[in-house]
Amino acid sequence: MLLFIIGMSDHQPSNTQDLMPRNLKRLSARLTKMIYSATHQAIKDASIDLTIDKIPIIFGSAMSEIDSGQELVRQIHQTKGVNISPTAVQNSVHNAPAGFLSIGLQNQEATITIAHSFLSWETSIDYAFTLLSNDEHHHCLVVAGDQYINEWHNLLELHGQNDLSNQLKSMFFREGAQAVLLSTTLEKAPKCYGKINRSIVFHLPNGEGISRDLINELGFQIHPHTIIILREYLLGSIPPIVDLAKRLGLPPKNIHLYKSNSGNYLSSPLSCISDYFTQKNHKHLIFLSMEYSDLAIVEIEII
Repeated sequence: MLLFIIGMSDHQPSNTQDLMPRNLKRLSARLTKMIYSATHQAIKDASIDLTIDKIPIIFGSAMSEIDSGQELVRQIHQTKGVNISPTAVQNSVHNAPAGFLSIGLQNQEATITIAHSFLSWETSIDYAFTLLSNDEHHHCLVVAGDQYINEWHNLLELHGQNDLSNQLKSMFFREGAQAVLLSTTLEKAPKCYGKINRSIVFHLPNGEGISRDLINELGFQIHPHTIIILREYLLGSIPPIVDLAKRLGLPPKNIHLYKSNSGNYLSSPLSCISDYFTQKNHKHLIFLSMEYSDLAIVEIEII
């Protein structure tokens, strides 16, 4: 089964709140507003009518509304658990953005939240294959989002962790939300950016390294023109580029580090994908991400 990318958004309009129903504006937190904005743009891009098409939603996030969670902990500490704001409680749970999104879109289908640290986007894509494999649905909305809080630097430095704070700053993280509309068919689709051929997320056994044989065994095909894209801030678990290129039987120039000028998205490499859509010389992409011993592979072919 192939999943066609028929709509996407990797940016947020400057005023996200104007896109939300009024009853949600005062209840939802910052990440929810960004997610709603990105989703609204992706649905518009795909020309999908949610009142007609049955579209389940998958939301992937490493930390979700982490600032709301921090605020809840502060309130509990300061008030000894007395008179806690109900809004702080409801926004602190990991699936709060997905719930608000489903309500705002008047979604009647399943809404699933994925929490797999910084592989949450890849795991969400992998789950989309499972969700759409039973022919009950033909479309799926995958949304990813995370926040980045500058206060973390101050807290690290306050506790003498200056080196860790500087390391975090050097990664140039960017918070945001991205949405992609996936479909099993191109019928009635006004456009198609590309297709996801396959995806997998699994635990790599101790002692087993990344190799061409392993990737082929998992059903992925590496061609001479294949571009391997690594997410830079997850690079610590992956061999150096020259070594990895040798293992995969590719020249080092075919191994790309994803780091856009606007920063590294915490939640997904979607903005990187959109960059490649404009490059006619790159047609076959394999996103390779690894965190600890979990390996994620997503294969995308640009149409």
